[in-house]
Amino acid sequence: MNMIERVAKAINESYSASSETFNGEELARMAITAMREPTDKMILGWQDAQTCRDTYFDNDCYKAMIDAALKEE
Repeated sequence: MNMIERVAKAINESYSASSETFNGEELARMAITAMREPTDKMILGWQDAQTCRDTYFDNDCYKAMIDAALKEE
Protein backbone atom coordinates (compact mmCIF):
# COMPACT_ATOMS: atom_id res chain seq x y z
CA MET A 1 0.00 0.00 0.00
CA ASN A 2 1.50 3.35 -0.93
CA MET A 3 1.51 6.35 1.42
CA ILE A 4 -1.44 8.13 -0.21
CA GLU A 5 -3.55 4.99 0.14
CA ARG A 6 -2.36 4.51 3.73
CA VAL A 7 -3.32 8.07 4.76
CA ALA A 8 -6.67 7.85 2.97
CA LYS A 9 -7.39 4.54 4.71
CA ALA A 10 -6.57 5.99 8.14
CA ILE A 11 -8.86 8.96 7.58
CA ASN A 12 -11.67 6.82 6.14
CA GLU A 13 -11.47 4.37 9.04
CA SER A 14 -11.62 7.22 11.53
CA TYR A 15 -14.66 8.69 9.81
CA SER A 16 -16.33 5.28 9.69
CA ALA A 17 -15.70 4.68 13.40
CA SER A 18 -17.18 7.95 14.53
CA SER A 19 -20.30 9.98 13.91
CA GLU A 20 -18.49 13.15 14.97
CA THR A 21 -17.21 15.78 12.59
CA PHE A 22 -13.43 16.07 12.58
CA ASN A 23 -11.58 19.36 12.55
CA GLY A 24 -8.43 20.09 10.59
CA GLU A 25 -6.10 19.32 13.50
CA GLU A 26 -7.62 15.89 14.05
CA LEU A 27 -7.36 15.07 10.34
CA ALA A 28 -3.74 16.23 10.31
CA ARG A 29 -2.93 14.01 13.29
CA MET A 30 -4.51 11.01 11.56
CA ALA A 31 -2.53 11.66 8.40
CA ILE A 32 0.78 12.12 10.22
CA THR A 33 0.17 8.98 12.29
CA ALA A 34 -0.42 6.99 9.09
CA MET A 35 2.94 8.26 7.77
CA ARG A 36 5.00 7.06 10.75
CA GLU A 37 6.28 4.03 8.85
CA PRO A 38 7.94 5.03 5.56
CA THR A 39 7.23 3.11 2.37
CA ASP A 40 9.99 1.56 0.29
CA LYS A 41 9.72 4.44 -2.20
CA MET A 42 10.12 6.97 0.61
CA ILE A 43 13.29 5.22 1.75
CA LEU A 44 14.58 5.25 -1.83
CA GLY A 45 13.77 8.97 -2.03
CA TRP A 46 15.85 9.52 1.10
CA GLN A 47 18.70 7.46 -0.30
CA ASP A 48 18.57 9.24 -3.67
CA ALA A 49 18.67 12.77 -2.26
CA GLN A 50 22.17 14.11 -2.83
CA THR A 51 22.47 15.72 0.60
CA CYS A 52 21.41 12.53 2.36
CA ARG A 53 24.37 10.50 1.20
CA ASP A 54 26.76 12.12 3.69
CA THR A 55 24.39 12.73 6.59
CA TYR A 56 22.00 10.61 8.55
CA PHE A 57 18.99 12.91 8.23
CA ASP A 58 18.19 16.55 7.55
CA ASN A 59 15.37 18.67 6.15
CA ASP A 60 16.30 17.90 2.54
CA CYS A 61 16.10 14.19 3.29
CA TYR A 62 12.69 14.61 4.89
CA LYS A 63 11.43 16.61 1.90
CA ALA A 64 12.78 13.99 -0.51
CA MET A 65 10.87 11.29 1.37
CA ILE A 66 7.62 13.27 1.32
CA ASP A 67 8.08 14.10 -2.38
CA ALA A 68 8.54 10.37 -3.08
CA ALA A 69 5.37 9.57 -1.14
CA LEU A 70 3.39 12.14 -3.14
CA LYS A 71 4.61 10.59 -6.41
CA GLU A 72 3.47 7.08 -5.43
CA GLU A 73 0.63 5.60 -7.41
